[in-house]
Amino acid sequence: MFIPATNDRAAIDGMKDKDKTKDEFINELAQMRRQLNELKGSQSERRLAEDGSTEYKLQNEKETFFSILNNAPYGILVNDPDGGLLFINPEATNITGYNIEDIPTGKVLFKKMYPDHDYRKNVIRTWIKDVSRKSIDRVFSAHCRDGTAKDLEFRTFRLAGNKTVTMFSDITERNRAQESLRESQQRLSDIINFLPDATFAIDKEGRVIAWNRAVEQMTGVKAVDILGKGNYEQALPLYGVRKPILIDLVFKSVEEIKKKYRSVKKEGDVVIAEADVPIKGEIRTIWGKASPLYDSKGNITGAIESIRDITEHKGLEAQFLQSQKMEAVGALAGGIAHDLNNLLTGIRMHAYLGRGTLEKTDPAYARLKNIEDIVDSAANLTKQFLGFARGGKYEVKPTDLNDIIEGTVTFFGRTKKEITIQKEYQEAPWAVDADQGQMEQVLLNLFVNAQHAMPGGGNINVRTENVTLDEVSTAPYLAGPGRYVKVSVTDNGTGIDEAIRERIFDPFFTTKERGIGTGLGLASVYGIVKNHGGFITVDSEAGKGSTFSIFLPATDKEAVRGKPARAKLLTGTETILLVDDEREILNVTAAIFEALGYRVYGAENGSKAVETYKAHKDAIAAVVLDLVMPGMDGEKTYDKMKEIDPDVKVILASGYSMNEAIRRTMQKGCKAFVQKPYDIRALSVKIREVLDG
Repeated sequence: MFIPATNDRAAIDGMKDKDKTKDEFINELAQMRRQLNELKGSQSERRLAEDGSTEYKLQNEKETFFSILNNAPYGILVNDPDGGLLFINPEATNITGYNIEDIPTGKVLFKKMYPDHDYRKNVIRTWIKDVSRKSIDRVFSAHCRDGTAKDLEFRTFRLAGNKTVTMFSDITERNRAQESLRESQQRLSDIINFLPDATFAIDKEGRVIAWNRAVEQMTGVKAVDILGKGNYEQALPLYGVRKPILIDLVFKSVEEIKKKYRSVKKEGDVVIAEADVPIKGEIRTIWGKASPLYDSKGNITGAIESIRDITEHKGLEAQFLQSQKMEAVGALAGGIAHDLNNLLTGIRMHAYLGRGTLEKTDPAYARLKNIEDIVDSAANLTKQFLGFARGGKYEVKPTDLNDIIEGTVTFFGRTKKEITIQKEYQEAPWAVDADQGQMEQVLLNLFVNAQHAMPGGGNINVRTENVTLDEVSTAPYLAGPGRYVKVSVTDNGTGIDEAIRERIFDPFFTTKERGIGTGLGLASVYGIVKNHGGFITVDSEAGKGSTFSIFLPATDKEAVRGKPARAKLLTGTETILLVDDEREILNVTAAIFEALGYRVYGAENGSKAVETYKAHKDAIAAVVLDLVMPGMDGEKTYDKMKEIDPDVKVILASGYSMNEAIRRTMQKGCKAFVQKPYDIRALSVKIREVLDG
């Protein structure tokens, strides 16, 4: 089945040559014996006495005959009818160590060479049986004079007068070589069978000579059914298996190979390629490697090929690359949203302050109110950015998704009468840790996406379900196994073409006309779900509708129900330290705090904030601290203030949503977090909550 080691094969071939010589040698002895008999029979004793030349010839033939025996490459023993040893040649003594004095009779010979009684009986029985059967060779393990055991191959035959001749040779090394070859073949077979890649080989006639377990599993064809069954080009299709993808290409040029395979390279005689091939009725992506097989003289004796199914690996690789891309774009989106929120904070604060100085009947009052409304719309846009950005969650609490879905469906259904929404709720769904506002945003974006896929109206089905997923199900989405709540949104719209399916979550990618869509809806859905520790899947075909399925990790906590009431504008008289590196935000926010009755210290960086707090810590009741600042950022500033006063009351502020840096700083003891652009009512409530403990 496999090419043997060179030394083992040479030893065996050498022994085969000796076997041929043995037959020739026996024939030569027989011919010499016939010539001697002819000489004896052709002359009377008188004629022999008178004819010196004939006697000379006879003597010469005898000498030649015994010269052949004494120089034979085989051990030779001659026994008389009673078992007495008449002759033993030098090679027999060389092999066994015994001479004619050691073994005067066959009985002594057998006892010395076969000391085990039962084994000796078997040898004698076989020896007697084979005396007249010249063509049969027998192998026995003989005990030599020096104590070693040797494998001897015997052939016994009878001479005239019931004399017997036994010829034998030492085949110990040949047997060892054969055993070594068998072990080598078995090791090689075990190694090939152990390989995780589907591996097979053909000989130079094209017969399959190796077919490991992995290729059995891949193709469904057992080795016993394919090994040695004719040329592989004809054999493999009989079993429904495509012929090897690379073996035929081992000796072709790279240019010829590239015409057939999408990814290929040739390193010497080795071909490495990647291709999509049908396996068990399914198109799979495989990676393959093929190489010629050589004998000890460098002649090609066949070829070997290994195949690895990398379909799942490709899928995971695509998921990983997509995740990396989303991470990078998310970081960019978060940075843009942060800067926009800072700008919107200044605009909103100025509009609010300006409106506070005017009568409601003043036309400028309405214009300033419109500016605030525009800021709110812009803030909703930045929310989508932050929802997509890494770590973007606002206020997380244990949530019943059925409640959020019911409220969102009711709101959406009032405005879209041409859409019918069907609901299938899981009874007693597990709670999930979620930001209610962001989950509403996710659902609305999916509903709007479904509506756009059904311009003439249609049906949307919303379903919730408790599911438990294993590692196999979650690994492609870089999520962990466990309990999840699944929310599916299905429409009967136009569906998604395969060519664009992989891009639907990319920011700013849209198939809608200019002015209709921004390309942020599904991107923010992806980001929000990802930031909640979940993942999203899409099942869609062009013309057959779409199903978006969201999986959110379940929590053991009990869901908190109800939405907070709209905040009232609260005032105060305490002293507040306001810290922000944006001078315009610092000034306008300070003006609003003063309008609410507070006294305000301002600091445009961390160092100035620490100095101010150190000088006035007894007067300062609370600190509103921006997180992202050059030099000493908000976290380091808070650490310094805490060294001055472990009980310092800090409200953390940021244009980012609740990310890792904010969470880390909050865990150190900050009292609250507020999101830019500030909602003034919510900010006034948050300040009072902190001040009032």
